[in-house]
Amino acid sequence: MGLCPRQSEAVKEFAHSNGYEIIDSYYDAAVSGADAVTARRGFSAMLERLLSNGVRTILVETASRFARDLVVQETGYEMLKSRGIELIAVDSPDSFVGNTPTANLIRQVLGAVSEFEKAMLVEKLKGG
Repeated sequence: MGLCPRQSEAVKEFAHSNGYEIIDSYYDAAVSGADAVTARRGFSAMLERLLSNGVRTILVETASRFARDLVVQETGYEMLKSRGIELIAVDSPDSFVGNTPTANLIRQVLGAVSEFEKAMLVEKLKGG
């Protein structure tokens, strides 16, 4: 199982419109957005390939597809950044690329909202 058609189309459309060539797609099925990115098989395989082939850009549909936990999001983002890898959320391209205080705040607030939404969904599913 791979990306859902909506996610795949959003990434393909952004790539085409912005001059990116998609080399490969990676997906971690049944992985929690709160799991550290380095604990995800697909992410680890992608990172290994990126570090060996010179590609330095990752496209994701939304920041929440990268992580639904603010700490995971920020530590994963910083790890990629330290390796010279650019992360782009196609619904909000500047959320990871921009390095201004405002861009950082917006990214972190959106990450916190995503974490909150996930927690509320889990609570609702528990019947609470």
